[in-house]
Amino acid sequence: GFGSAGSGVGHGTPYEARLWDLLTALDRAWWGSGFSPV
Repeated sequence: GFGSAGSGVGHGTPYEARLWDLLTALDRAWWGSGFSPV
C-alpha cells in the first residue's frame, strides 16, 4: 500500500517518521501483510 515503502526512513522529522510508521501499520492492517510489493 501507500505507506509500505520504508517506514520511518527518509523523512524530515521524528514526527514525520512516526506518522509514516502509523500510516504503514494501518495500510498493512487494511490490505493485509502480503498485499504490497514492497
